[in-house]
Amino acid sequence: DRTGLDGELRKGILALYKVCTHLGCLYEWVPMTNRFECPCHGSKFALTGDYLAGPAPRSLDSFVIQALSPDGTITETDPAGNPLVINGDETLVIDTGQRILGEPRA
Repeated sequence: DRTGLDGELRKGILALYKVCTHLGCLYEWVPMTNRFECPCHGSKFALTGDYLAGPAPRSLDSFVIQALSPDGTITETDPAGNPLVINGDETLVIDTGQRILGEPRA
């Protein structure tokens, strides 16, 4: 999952694909339960996109993010899809052609 060794959420940004990994329905954020939920078959995912419950075979997929700093430095989402840490002055580019598949559920 996308937590550090200490169990805390890792800081950074993610670009999650808005399609459930079960059968392709569009999931939604449910403020009351503080998680993403698929209205079709009930899969549930954490804010980080990590699988919580339901028939989905894996966590949510995400996209590669490039952060272009004013000094010309470019940082990019790592191959595992971990949150990208930014300063806030970067220009962000979401590459929807580079999808990172979510981790298979345990």
